[in-house]
Amino acid sequence: MACLAYAGWRLAYTHFFLRDAYAADGQTLDVTATVAGYPRETAYGFAADARVFGAAATIYLNLYDAPGGFDLALLKPGDRVIGAFRIQAGYAYGKHLTATQREPITIQPAERVPPRYKPLQWAETLRGRIDGLFPPEGAAFLRGLLTGDKSRFSETLREDLFTSGMSHVAAVSGLHISLLAGFLMLWVRRRGWAVCICFPVIFLYAAVAGFPASAVRAALMFGLYLLAPLLGRQYSSPRALPVAAAVIVLANPYAIQDAGFQLSFAATLGLILFAGPLRTFCMARKLLAGLPVRARSAISSAIAASLASLVFSTPIAAITFDGVSLIAPITNVLLLWTVSGLFLIAAAALALTFVWWPAAYVAAFPARWLLEMYFWAIGQVARIPFAAVYTSNVLAVAWLLFAYACLLVGFFRKTWKLPLLYAVFALGLTVGLTVWRESQYALTVTVLNVGQGQCVVVRSRGETAIIDCGGNLSNPGRAAARHLRSVGGRGIEYLLLTHAHADHVNGVPDLLRLLPVQEVWLAYTEEGEAHPPDFDYIPFTGTQTFPLGAADISLIVADWMPGLNEQGMAVVVQYGDVSFITTGDLDAASERWLLRVAEFPKRGVLLAGHHGSAGSGSEEWLDALQPRAVVVSAGRNAFGHPSPEAIERWEAAGAAVYVTRERGDVTVRVPW
Repeated sequence: MACLAYAGWRLAYTHFFLRDAYAADGQTLDVTATVAGYPRETAYGFAADARVFGAAATIYLNLYDAPGGFDLALLKPGDRVIGAFRIQAGYAYGKHLTATQREPITIQPAERVPPRYKPLQWAETLRGRIDGLFPPEGAAFLRGLLTGDKSRFSETLREDLFTSGMSHVAAVSGLHISLLAGFLMLWVRRRGWAVCICFPVIFLYAAVAGFPASAVRAALMFGLYLLAPLLGRQYSSPRALPVAAAVIVLANPYAIQDAGFQLSFAATLGLILFAGPLRTFCMARKLLAGLPVRARSAISSAIAASLASLVFSTPIAAITFDGVSLIAPITNVLLLWTVSGLFLIAAAALALTFVWWPAAYVAAFPARWLLEMYFWAIGQVARIPFAAVYTSNVLAVAWLLFAYACLLVGFFRKTWKLPLLYAVFALGLTVGLTVWRESQYALTVTVLNVGQGQCVVVRSRGETAIIDCGGNLSNPGRAAARHLRSVGGRGIEYLLLTHAHADHVNGVPDLLRLLPVQEVWLAYTEEGEAHPPDFDYIPFTGTQTFPLGAADISLIVADWMPGLNEQGMAVVVQYGDVSFITTGDLDAASERWLLRVAEFPKRGVLLAGHHGSAGSGSEEWLDALQPRAVVVSAGRNAFGHPSPEAIERWEAAGAAVYVTRERGDVTVRVPW
């Protein structure tokens, strides 16, 4: 019945409130967009939340060419942006539309920020004061902790939080609401006064955070907790949870698609169903028997809450983020107190900025110390091998399914000891099998699915080389780091860059921050057509051969003519009679030049040049190499890669063709 009601409401909502928005899909129209948030910088300009055709939207603006540049403070909530935009409909990240600027725009500033957008203005003020109190990395984290703004998180911080299982602290949720509510309840003890004071404050805090589903859910449940005795009813979490879900869905039936909604309600449901039994189980363990009752109760509650919240949220996290932190229960028990302390101390220091800045600086000192300790701790945890498992590892997925089977057995049989032992044993077996499987191959080459770009991971006898690291799908540096960590890799011996185009190097800075890299080699061009990348590297020309584990790698720079593509580097990886060859973005003329200056192995695997463009992979090149297979690293693009002409040539040469856009990661394994 509930499903039918939801389906009916969603259809009605779409018809009455989103009809004009979805009718504009795929068109370029003159649009008047009302800005509903402060602009943020993107790779090609700026983006801002807005209302377009009455629907929540993200507008993308290219204002770098505006006279005198563009000041981020120029746009504020309530302003109107008028111009031609390309409209794309489809719900994602809380927005129904994306509108991309096609022509110069006109901005009509609002005289004042409308009341509905006042919380956004207050949030921006708080973020500015956080920036003034704390160093950049600490301020970025506290912006997330206190206001839910993660836009300034570095890739290292994002990955450390994910791997250590602490990502949830940067989303305003039940943890934040409970800390704020607990602090307020210390001063407001009467239930009636609490309803009048605490609930409005918490609702206002959710508004400042942008009304994320997790904060709204926690605020509604807290409000019901306060109201129940006044209405002569007993509060029940299992009943309050669906009420909160119904309120959110009534406001926006599409919210159920958001990962934040799913994770928040899944974690809360796990707490309701499993926290009590798990706490009882922990209290009965002999390991805690020697501790005082209060300490035993606190530790048992922390362990139970950490484990219970993961029961239903783990599958959602695995699907959404392509991985799961295995060490999350431990880090949450050990480090969550630091987050609670940071929240309260930083919030107090922030409040003092409205009274006297010197007092705020003094009050912020303990928070700075806690920040340093917290960053150090999650950084150390994130570097533990197999601290997280990723869905790219089939064995890890199998373990997750087995662990949930054990959980179900424990739940229905009311016993946890054996199921937990089986799950832990299976985890050890999974890690052991992963390491053993890697040791069975002399050479493993994986072409990662990074969209329109290229990133190749080469492993042999525990040593690693990465060829290029760029793309437009997610983050190529993070993808390479996660792939290595999923097989137990902890560092990179060589990072080999065929040339400096963004689709081959834009993930390098993040990769260098996430994993230690011994040497970075980049094909050198004297023409200066490419600006030097923002990282240290060894400029390289000519040829070079060196071992990587049991394999050999040869580098050949095609420096025979001008042009960044044409002065790229060919890389040959060889073990025995098996080879893997990539030429970056070299064209057919450069391929013919390579055949004159070097001898290439035959019957190997070829990574298609220039993502499978018609100008690469000439017949002479294919006749000389006679590849068994051709792998194409290409995503959705406007260039037609891989081109039909190139595919015809590969198939005529008798090669099997694998395109990452269709198959995901493509791996070549060579046994000993």
